[in-house]
Amino acid sequence: MIPMRHRRATVILGIVCLLFVGSGCEEGDVSLIVNFVSDYMQAKGMIDKNGKPTSKAMTGYMFGTGDSTIDAALNAGASVKGVREADKAIEKADEARGSGNAAEEEKQLAIAAENRPNDWAVINRQYRLDLERGRLDAAAKKGEQALSVCSTDRCKAALLEDRTRIIGVDIDAVSNLKDPKHDKACVMLKARRTAFADLGRQYEGMSLAAYGIGGVEGSRQHDRYSDLANHYNTQAQNMNADLGNFCGGAI
Repeated sequence: MIPMRHRRATVILGIVCLLFVGSGCEEGDVSLIVNFVSDYMQAKGMIDKNGKPTSKAMTGYMFGTGDSTIDAALNAGASVKGVREADKAIEKADEARGSGNAAEEEKQLAIAAENRPNDWAVINRQYRLDLERGRLDAAAKKGEQALSVCSTDRCKAALLEDRTRIIGVDIDAVSNLKDPKHDKACVMLKARRTAFADLGRQYEGMSLAAYGIGGVEGSRQHDRYSDLANHYNTQAQNMNADLGNFCGGAI
């Protein structure tokens, strides 16, 4: 039997594992919290034998129970459900994208965003879809929203790395001025160029900040981020050339 003080710690560990990418949690850690929360909430009358919430759970979730461990379990249970629902929705969105069903992809991404409103990976995909569907104002807002959820340079770099990966460009349509998809392809090329340029600037700033660390580690980070900045700035410049040649200018 897990001691009471360790139960709370287990719940907190599970929340960290489930909600933070790169936390170092293994699959077994996630299974531990899912099983623990389920068993604990059933023992306390919060879910029935089929795993469905009881009226006691709903009241406790809305107003609290006064027991910090039960409240933590309720909150963790809600987090587990949200993460699972979002994962399912993202999976379905990927399937819809593969089959060319943009409407279904958008619907599933909205479900994912509802469950994980501050997940920049989800917002990035909504940003891309808005671009592809010609909703440029909405896309601009999504692009800014994604960046607003990051409070650290590394988070912003990871977000922009992801953005450069998911924005695809039909180069044949870009280079063929008579292709009916030409204009949309140029929009995507510009967005991809901007993502690379933003990422280059992000790494430039991180390179300069590394000077403040000093010593061997500061020098190592400076060199690494400088190399990355040069790489992405070069990529952006190459895309500028295509924008100039085929899309009316590198704007």
